[in-house]
Amino acid sequence: MRNAYVAALMLAGTNAHDLATSDVLSEDSFNSDGGMTHLKEVPRHLRGGSSVKMIFDLNHRALLGEYTPSFSVQWADSSWNLGQTYDVAGKQSKVVKEIDGVSLNSPGFRIKANSEDALFIDKLEVESGGAILNGLSFDRDNYRGYCISKRTNRKDFQRKCWTEKTYQCIDFCADAQTRIVTDCGSAMIQCEPSCIVLSNYPENDDEIKTFVDAFKPCGHYANLGCPYEVIPPSVTHPGSGPGELEFIPYITQFDVGLHQTVNGLRKQASDDQMDNFIGTPNKGETCMEAIVQANDSKYDATLGGCAGKCGAGCSGAGWAKDCLKHDICVTYKNFMLNPTLTSSNVEENQPTGFCDDLDCGDEAAQTVMNCFSERRLRSDKNIVCDKQVLEENQKAFGRWSFAIKLYDEGSCNNYVSWARGQGIPDDSQIRN
Repeated sequence: MRNAYVAALMLAGTNAHDLATSDVLSEDSFNSDGGMTHLKEVPRHLRGGSSVKMIFDLNHRALLGEYTPSFSVQWADSSWNLGQTYDVAGKQSKVVKEIDGVSLNSPGFRIKANSEDALFIDKLEVESGGAILNGLSFDRDNYRGYCISKRTNRKDFQRKCWTEKTYQCIDFCADAQTRIVTDCGSAMIQCEPSCIVLSNYPENDDEIKTFVDAFKPCGHYANLGCPYEVIPPSVTHPGSGPGELEFIPYITQFDVGLHQTVNGLRKQASDDQMDNFIGTPNKGETCMEAIVQANDSKYDATLGGCAGKCGAGCSGAGWAKDCLKHDICVTYKNFMLNPTLTSSNVEENQPTGFCDDLDCGDEAAQTVMNCFSERRLRSDKNIVCDKQVLEENQKAFGRWSFAIKLYDEGSCNNYVSWARGQGIPDDSQIRN
């Protein structure tokens, strides 16, 4: 049994140019005591939409010299290019700025001073769909706020500022990172790519947060320029063999939820499988991804170890891309079901069922399906399962692994047919 989940949700990056905005003061965004309402982090596999709400707490600390008529915001698109500039009112204590058309794969935004009157940002959150987007939440705890002004040499309230300095502009980046900008007119945001490679299983709360946050919508890491091969979710790759899977990092993609054509599986599922379903009912599949180090060690980033090895943990035979997809999918789902998992309680509620798993069952089925091209007097050639190839080449065919005869792998046949979107051939093209 292959253990693991890796995520990927391909969200097309929308260019930040020509966005529509509006300035709104919203009392609903703040608690009765004047503090900002805490927003939960949006689950990576449930993200959608392109409208964002920027909530600024400009809780001014000085009686004079700290108010500014307005300041400007520029969002970066998924290619890191900064788009149109939008003004935000600066004299109110709490301001909400709504912007449509922002890419959900955006690395962040730039805030720039419009005048020498200083701006003090005490707290800033970006909401999409009612939840924090991409970790864009910045809280400076009252007296260490971000000070922004065209006059950067002012000394009257520097001790209150982040880094005890005033800047003409600052880049605010995903996962709560900030960058000092030396050229405020530069065309690209200065955020650094965050190509986190998962190579070890998390063992404490901080490591768990970093681990889970590394799962992004599909396409995220390619947009950042992370230099790793992508293993796509709905492709059935050749079985294990020399060079098929190396012990290197891969952008490993998988999906949670059920393809619309097999949505009826929920009605047939056991109570345990229904209780452990993390997809969105009747909404199809959601693609997620993470960068995962394929490994031959028990101590790696996946539940059973030996990431990418086909079989239960490290006891199987051979490594394959589809087995890595399944390993990381199961691992991801395990954390969604048990958010406080560590190495000491990893056995608590592991996903089970292999092909019967409503989220990772399609990845499981891919691991026991292989396609070949028939050759005379030689072993058949391993090939990617491709609809056009199998339809045009009479020598090309699919074949289930012998493992489905030896073990109870569940109902892997549920995913047979190109129409079901998992890269598994039609039944007439499978020879066993």
